Amino acid sequence: MLLSCARQGANFAPFFFASAYPSPMMTEFRCAYCGEPNDLFVDPSGGDTQSYVEDCQVCCRPNLLRIAGDSELDQFTVEARPES
Repeated sequence: MLLSCARQGANFAPFFFASAYPSPMMTEFRCAYCGEPNDLFVDPSGGDTQSYVEDCQVCCRPNLLRIAGDSELDQFTVEARPES
């Protein structure tokens, strides 16, 4: 991501920022309870193996998500299970 900002008529130099972190990738998972699809952003900076709880956007029940993949290839698999 590259952002630039400069003020007109002021003594400000342009500021450039290049992010060192990869952008989150959009994917989806199916709720372990109701089976409905849910949008999910996977953050590649979290590593190739991640695990956390995400509530279903439809039935609001907690899903234990296990995310595995290769961040360099931008490929991830998401497994959703009921939270114990």
